[in-house]
Amino acid sequence: MRRARGEYRAPDCSANIYIAESLLLAAGLDGVKRKIGPIPTTTENVDEMTGSRWRELGITQLPTTLEESLNHLEGAGFVQGVLGKEIICIFLDVKRRVYKDYLEAKARETEEERRWELSKSLVKA
Repeated sequence: MRRARGEYRAPDCSANIYIAESLLLAAGLDGVKRKIGPIPTTTENVDEMTGSRWRELGITQLPTTLEESLNHLEGAGFVQGVLGKEIICIFLDVKRRVYKDYLEAKARETEEERRWELSKSLVKA
């Protein structure tokens, strides 16, 4: 009998758990169907690696802003195939409006940014 171990790290509370779990399951099933193996493991500190070492190991940089994430999602054919183009378009529209509101609040002043974050995010958590 062949054994394997998988690691699951739950997303934080800012993620929609239903969307995240659906995509996780779909990606896993796709990987099994297409016989895609994981990238090689490493014990190196990725924060100290050069860009060429990252590429050598198959490590990619995750988006660092909401805008980068939304642009990446817009071009993610796999995600659109799982959730449907209509859902993705609605999601992108809503999140881009939220991001625009945030940038406007941030540009006004620090206190306004804090009030915006409290009213839009923390109160709902």
